[in-house]
Formats: sequence, structure tokens, C-alpha cells
Amino acid sequence: MVNDIEKILKDFDAVWNLHDVDKAVSFYTDECVLEDLGLGVVCHGKEELAALFKRTFFDTPDLRCESKLLFNAGNWVAWEWTMTGTRARSSNPSIRATGKRFSVRGVSIIEVYRGKINRETDYYNALTLYQQLGLMPITPSK
Repeated sequence: MVNDIEKILKDFDAVWNLHDVDKAVSFYTDECVLEDLGLGVVCHGKEELAALFKRTFFDTPDLRCESKLLFNAGNWVAWEWTMTGTRARSSNPSIRATGKRFSVRGVSIIEVYRGKINRETDYYNALTLYQQLGLMPITPSK
């Protein structure tokens, strides 16, 4: 089971970095739930998931995710990653495109069901992301 889950996520990571929305969505169950806690977004099902992925790849055309650490307990996985890219465009008028690069570390907690991702919750520091994009001031430490 461990090797199967590791292969699923390694394959998903490769497809994600190619920005292939249809193939990326195929890694999820039909009734999947994805929570992006940094953005405050919840997707239910493949249609909402595909829309999120399309916006993400549009806004950040050079987006990459690099896996750092992966471990699992049964069907549950903790996956540490680093996400990098440039906010070149904006599909959301409240978050402007700054043209700045970012690099953010995060963790996804994933439930795998019958060989597909059924539930995913992404944790990362959105403040760090917004500071790197120039959308929030960086407060100097005292």
C-alpha cells in the first residue's frame, strides 16, 4: 500500500507540474473534497476542482511543486512540499497580479480511497505568500 500511495502522489506531482488540468483531476474521486486553507477555498467534486486548477495555472503559469517528505498511515498521507512560481496574471480582482516570484512551504493531508485522492487539505502560510507577492507589508522583527 505504501508504494502504491507514493506512486500515486509522485505521478500526480509530475502531472501537476505539466499543468494538465484533466489529468490532474483524474487523480481524484468523483466526490472529492479539497480544502485550500491558505486561500480559504473549498472544492467539492471534480468540476469545482478543475476550475480551481485552471485559475491557479492561469494566474501562475510557471507554478511548480516540489515534494519534500511523504509518509502515510493506512489510507492517510502527510505530504510536505514547496510551491514556487510567479503571480503573472489574476483571475481574482481582489488579488492583483504583481509579477513577483514566491516560494512557500506547505503540507497536504490526503485521504486515498481506491487508488484516488478522496480528500485533501492544504496547509501553508498565506501571509508569507502575500508578502512575497508584495500584497502585504513585511513587518521587521524587533
